[in-house]
Amino acid sequence: MTKETLYHELRRRIVTLDLPPGCDLEELELSTAYGMSRTPVRETLIRLQNDGLVISRYNRGVMVAPLDVGTLQCWFEAGPMIHKAVVRLAAHRRRQSDVDAIRGAMEDLERAMVAEDGPAMVLSNERFHDFIGQAARNAYLYASYSRILADHARIAELCYGYESGESAESDKELTRVQHRALFEAIASGDAATAERIIEEHLTHSADALRQILQRSGEVLADISLGA
Repeated sequence: MTKETLYHELRRRIVTLDLPPGCDLEELELSTAYGMSRTPVRETLIRLQNDGLVISRYNRGVMVAPLDVGTLQCWFEAGPMIHKAVVRLAAHRRRQSDVDAIRGAMEDLERAMVAEDGPAMVLSNERFHDFIGQAARNAYLYASYSRILADHARIAELCYGYESGESAESDKELTRVQHRALFEAIASGDAATAERIIEEHLTHSADALRQILQRSGEVLADISLGA
């Protein structure tokens, strides 16, 4: 396994909550599990720390970043502002290669929805938004946007995990419709419409998360909320 492959594998496990918030990541254990020396593992953990997905604690090692009250509050505050700026620039600056990549990720997500493959839905959803971020062509915004997307993916996995039945099908259809509309707006260069759609999309996501947080103490504990 290469260092790049290890990075994507650990990132996948974190954003799909296979490695849950607060989980300890021991260099030696990871080295043994993936058949690598500790140096590339350490470098990979540093890269994940730069993504905001893990944190290093003095004399206590590395752990998966929590989804605590403070993290969620920052996400609720910063997410809409950054998303709207990104989609507006993407609509102005997209190239045909960007349009093709965004469409491909969107279609991957739709196939994952039909297959009811939660982890695939999370990862293809993240790729969809990431390709939009790349189309914006602003390094400063993209750095912040990538951090937002990392927790967006973990929040999406949380929501998929607690949805069921008719509500889940309704949410998937709304996501499909909103993604299609966002794609069309960016592809056609309609920045105002792209900004309006992403705002509606994020409002729905935030409402879904709030409903989950209100359900029970068990759910709250699952994402490291509480005193």
